[in-house]
Amino acid sequence: MFLINTLNYGAKMRIIAAGAHPDDIEFGCFSTLSYYRSIGYDIFVVLFSSGELLGDNKLREDEAKESAKLIDSEIKFFKFPDANIKVNNKSIDIFRNYISEIKPEMLFVHHPYDKHQDHKATNEICLSSTNSFEKILFYEGPSTYNFLPNVYFTIDNHFDKKVKGLKIFKSQTERPYLSIESLKGLAEYRAYQCGRYGHLCEAFYCFKWMEI
Repeated sequence: MFLINTLNYGAKMRIIAAGAHPDDIEFGCFSTLSYYRSIGYDIFVVLFSSGELLGDNKLREDEAKESAKLIDSEIKFFKFPDANIKVNNKSIDIFRNYISEIKPEMLFVHHPYDKHQDHKATNEICLSSTNSFEKILFYEGPSTYNFLPNVYFTIDNHFDKKVKGLKIFKSQTERPYLSIESLKGLAEYRAYQCGRYGHLCEAFYCFKWMEI
């Protein structure tokens, strides 16, 4: 386990955050992305579907675009069918071609232990596309299971971005997992878990971490 103090850390890099649907990234790693952006890192958000099964696809894309502006992130939609994202040569090549353009060093993506088939598929596509990432962190979501984090980011100064980002998704306000009280409770628990009592944390499983 290691704790990353978000007051002083790291050198600039390009980061890609991959999610299956709009609001996945906001739930899982948005505060940490906000921190990295605040110290000058370039952030790229990729959404494999538009989440059309839970609302109008254009509306959901517009919400995701507005949220991405909070962290000054570029955003890309692959527009694979919601609930039917496939791991195949086509999806792997599309992601591989995209990352060959932007050349990110770090990847945030769904944890592979997830009850939602799209989340698992997104993880597998990303890991199958390249071995060039220097750092890979798996984030948690409401359908993640057997999540055993070993990396924690203190997010006291960036939790407000997570709240603002998720509030943008007005089409999803009835989803209980987007409750701000629940999200804060999770962040408090993750902080307690790593010994940062009285603070807020986002937690991750580190799949790969190279220092050069």
